[in-house]
Amino acid sequence: MPSWGDGSNSSDSILGDLTPMDYAPDTILDPSFTGIAVGCGTVCSVHKLEPRQCVAFDGADTGRRFLMCQVENQVENCGIHSWVDDEWCDTLKHCLLKLW
Repeated sequence: MPSWGDGSNSSDSILGDLTPMDYAPDTILDPSFTGIAVGCGTVCSVHKLEPRQCVAFDGADTGRRFLMCQVENQVENCGIHSWVDDEWCDTLKHCLLKLW
């Protein structure tokens, strides 16, 4: 990544103080929880768009529902998300990781 004169990089101005935990996991299609979350009261902090509804298909979070930026272009998608479901219990997370 290029270095800028003030010591920051090009993504700092867009993404702010995000951590890797702010990025969305891989997803799987679930017809019961899909589409744009219209009227949810949440918008993407980068693109100011309502989020889309997704279901995680990634390790110990498999099956958890979350809201993610609706921008589909991988170059522009900020990947910011927020969980809808609480974190799974340790036993379920352990089982999911064994399956993966």
